[in-house]
Amino acid sequence: MNMHDKSTLHYDFEKSMPSSLKKAADWAWTCYERLCQSFCTTNCIKDAKCKLPPQLESHSHIGIEEAQKAFHEALAYLPVIEAANDECPACTVVKALHTFPLIAVRSEVPPVSEMKMNGVDCYPKVVPMGANTKRSFPCCIINTWIGDSEHVIENRCREMVLLNLDIDELPSMPPWEYEKIEHPLLQGQAVVKRLWAIKQGEPEEEIKKSELFGHNLTNAIAATICLRDLLRANVFYPGSIPEDDFSALERSLLEWVNHSVEREPLLKKIYGQLFTEESSEATNPLDTLSAFYSVMLLHHPDMPAINADGGKTKESISEVMNKCLDDALQPIKEARDYIVNVKLRSCIYPSPEGNAQYRSTSRYFMMLREYWMLCQKAVTDRTSHHVAWHPYPLSTIVINLKHRIDTCIKGMSETGSDIPPDIRSDMDYLVEALLHWDVDEFSIGGEDLLNKIQSVALWLEETDIQVGRSLSAMIPEEQTYIEYAHQLFEKYNKDAKTAFQKMLSNADKQAAQFKKNTQADSPKEKNGETFPLPQGTKWKDVKIRFLETPAVYVPKHDIHVSMSIRITVGDVEKVVSCDSMGMTRKNNQMPKDQWVLLYMMAPKYGKLEASGNDLGPSKWAVSQIKELRKSLKSFFKIQGNPIQEWDRDFNRYSCNFELIPEDHGKY
Repeated sequence: MNMHDKSTLHYDFEKSMPSSLKKAADWAWTCYERLCQSFCTTNCIKDAKCKLPPQLESHSHIGIEEAQKAFHEALAYLPVIEAANDECPACTVVKALHTFPLIAVRSEVPPVSEMKMNGVDCYPKVVPMGANTKRSFPCCIINTWIGDSEHVIENRCREMVLLNLDIDELPSMPPWEYEKIEHPLLQGQAVVKRLWAIKQGEPEEEIKKSELFGHNLTNAIAATICLRDLLRANVFYPGSIPEDDFSALERSLLEWVNHSVEREPLLKKIYGQLFTEESSEATNPLDTLSAFYSVMLLHHPDMPAINADGGKTKESISEVMNKCLDDALQPIKEARDYIVNVKLRSCIYPSPEGNAQYRSTSRYFMMLREYWMLCQKAVTDRTSHHVAWHPYPLSTIVINLKHRIDTCIKGMSETGSDIPPDIRSDMDYLVEALLHWDVDEFSIGGEDLLNKIQSVALWLEETDIQVGRSLSAMIPEEQTYIEYAHQLFEKYNKDAKTAFQKMLSNADKQAAQFKKNTQADSPKEKNGETFPLPQGTKWKDVKIRFLETPAVYVPKHDIHVSMSIRITVGDVEKVVSCDSMGMTRKNNQMPKDQWVLLYMMAPKYGKLEASGNDLGPSKWAVSQIKELRKSLKSFFKIQGNPIQEWDRDFNRYSCNFELIPEDHGKY
């Protein structure tokens, strides 16, 4: 025995072919009825609070475990009955039964209820029966009124529900609940229908598939998904699609659906079951389209098995849907691209006609917070970047993001919750920085930006407590935009860091190449390289000139620092990087303070003077001069001091070698 979950038990029995399939099916159906009765007694009545009529009060109180075991054993004698994706058919039926309490929660009338149907004028049509005129789900008893005294009673409860209930008859429910119910119900129903057909002695209906079934199925699924998304955009975002474009796209996608369906009897049957005249009038067309492509997906060869891990199953189904969209014919892909573009650019905030649930302060605030988190991440990332591209490649997405933020702020104001002017000003300032600042401005103004981010974040937390959480979750169009924008900002952040590392790497490569061309390899020291000097070289013979690129911004000193130098000693010339001289930090490859000090001395041609009215060097200068002397001695291997002691007369340090800035003419 294996446990699938807390209430679905699997039993292994050796399969055997009986002498009479019908006799085996009769017994299996009896076991199925007992299973349903046991499930009804154990689970459904308690969870769904069924109003059980007298004729159903007598139950066989067989244990649920024993009932499952008996049903497994009975189906072992019907090896011709198989479930989708090689699942156990008995377990599939049990999982289908577990959808009953979930369905009952959404029922307008508690099951089992009795309702009266008018079979004279328009059957079936609910007619008044006391105060109750509504259908109960999933189980019910239908009392059909034919005339003044004729009545027909039909039980749709327990085992007959799974046999007869159409998926389009389910009550309205959230998509995430429907997804939990749809696949188990359909798969269990398929097993029960096969069992019923054998029991009744009916041959199984076999629908042939054309040689192009895969091609037609792919196009039908893709076109239906696009049609559903097109209708959603038009319903939730009125005016987002021009009327002429909507009509042309709707007509084209319907033609492609019909084109594929007409060529495949199986698809035509599914289409006919879902799009009947009665169901079309009673069912939301968006739900019907979703059900249509969901059922078609069950016939796709790449469709995964439905397992206990709902997250993985949902991800796999999404992959199959995307594959269909990618493999569809070009006109369908063009329609998809148009609809995706509409979702990203024109679907700003949902405002379906006659639906006020999206027009609450908490709903506007929820989306403002989501959109602002994207903006905050983009600004925070850019304060740490050392390179940037102009014009800003994400300006289009930021402008759209600003439009969404402004719409949410306006909505909050209209529902009685105004945003403080200073918070609105900070938000505008940060968005403006994203659109127009260059990398230097982000580096210089980084602290101010972070302060403004902090002030907005505090306001968001305080407002969250005041307005509370919205009961309306994000809809797919909003999720699509947020995921898309997040991916773009993340990619930009990664590209900026990669570009900076490439600049540093190129400087080292240039230095290495120059070394290779001018001299044999020299011995390495643990903190850097050594320089090949002519014999008898002194410090006064050394010339060092900073190169213009590559350069990095050092926020601590608010300065851009070159990362490479050209060294000349007599006829020997070499380009070396900060890293090759052992003067970069290991954790981030930024220059150490001693290199920054050397760079600061270059514009004064090797001099470092006291600042202001100071009569001596700062503690920082003394410390870094000491470290710089060590690094230069280690690199050049020249005796003597490369930097003179502090000159009290001139109040400065001076280099004993020639130091030249990057803007000096070539020497």
